[in-house]
Formats: sequence, C-alpha cells, structure tokens
Amino acid sequence: MSRVKQYALDLGEGPRIVALDSKTSRPLDANGKPMPMRFKALTATALRNEAIQRVIENEKKAWHELHDNELTVFLAERGTVPFIAEDFRHWFMARGNAAPHHPNVWGAVWMAAARHDMVAKTGHYRSPKDVHSHARLTTEWRGAT
Repeated sequence: MSRVKQYALDLGEGPRIVALDSKTSRPLDANGKPMPMRFKALTATALRNEAIQRVIENEKKAWHELHDNELTVFLAERGTVPFIAEDFRHWFMARGNAAPHHPNVWGAVWMAAARHDMVAKTGHYRSPKDVHSHARLTTEWRGAT
C-alpha cells in the first residue's frame, strides 16, 4: 500500500502540492519530494501570550500605569486577605477610574501582574458576583510577598 495520497492543491503563488505523505502529512511536490513547511507552529500557550500582548499594546500606556499604581495601593490596603480579580475591578472603578477600552484588557493586565509577581494564586476558587460572569469559578489571589 502506498504511503502517498494523491491530491491536486493549488496554493496560488508558489509550487503546487500534488500529494501528502500519509504517515507524516507533509506535503510532497510533483517529484514526490517533501515540501518545506511554510507556517510557524504555535502552541496554545504561545497563542494566548500573543493575544494578551496584543490587547495590552492596544490599551493606552497611561491607563496601564494607573492600573499598576492602583493595584499597588489595593494590595497594601488588602494585606493578606485573599480576593478575586472582580474585587479589584470594583474597587478600581469605585475610585472614579476609567475602564479600559475593552473588557479583555482586565484579564491581560491581571495575567501580567501575576507574571511580574505582584499577585499570587492561593489555590482556591470562588464565584464572582457579577451577573455577566455567569457564576463561573475564578482564581482567588493574594498580594505576592
């Protein structure tokens, strides 16, 4: 039985794929030789990090600085009491601060705060009270020491 499955795929510009190796799924050219892969393999983590970075870059730098300064104040006030990100968001908005341009920014800056060791997971989970969160479980945090 042949390892090659025949296809006729026109990719526009460039060489035409005429077969795929059935064991490796690598495209083969008209001479049966493997064609170079033309894409960058990305892991789910890399895709997530790329999306977070894109969201952060789209938000104004002044808002990020405000967020980081307010988070420092919040953590100092909170002490060792655990909290969820919703608690900080409500506190932040109650102080008259503007929301970011998109709700995804909250998650992106929170992940950045965790990566920069401003906050740490407690290992517990709680349900947010906001209706739009649909009572999902969310990570409980504490200020990192």
